[in-house]
Amino acid sequence: MKVLKFIRTARLNKIKRLALSRLDKHEQLLLASIDRFQFARDLERIFPAYMPLWNAFQYCGIADLDLSILIYQLMGAETDWRRKLNARVLAMTLFECVDDIPAILAKDFQAGIASLANGHSLMEELDSIRKDLAGFGKKHKNILEEIRHIATAHRDQRADLQMVVIKGINVKMVCELSMEFRGILEKFNNLMAKVFSGLTLKAKSLKSG
Repeated sequence: MKVLKFIRTARLNKIKRLALSRLDKHEQLLLASIDRFQFARDLERIFPAYMPLWNAFQYCGIADLDLSILIYQLMGAETDWRRKLNARVLAMTLFECVDDIPAILAKDFQAGIASLANGHSLMEELDSIRKDLAGFGKKHKNILEEIRHIATAHRDQRADLQMVVIKGINVKMVCELSMEFRGILEKFNNLMAKVFSGLTLKAKSLKSG
């Protein structure tokens, strides 16, 4: 039995190390991308119409990074309360994203995308992302709002109601929703990589001209 326990512990530690390594790489890539888009924001005088694009990428990049770290912490939590605490913060973060991102990707953002040389194909990708966001919000916004409102951001003054929500949190569901939403953010990041590449070339051509 001691040998089996040792093997299981060794495997678990290996999985944790691998997960942490992946998280570290993802964090470094996201932070580097966010910095690159900060450089783009500094070109506001050249591309003022594209500020909504830079803002949207940075917002979604921050959200992606927060969700990634919280998922890692949830999966590595060793007590039920810690798991549910991370699940509560995940639910709050998801709710804020579902509530904010559609507005961030609205009129001004779409105008910036449409004005690009390859705007038509990019708009098709954007429409797919916006549909994914709308579908996710329609399915899950109510339950995320309940967790956020009662047990996380706006804690109910009645502790018994907090406890009802906390005890009833489906940690696995919140984790799965978080990973699903990260999939939507990944699609958005891929879209913005194309946008950034095109505009970087445009900026260089203007400087050299």
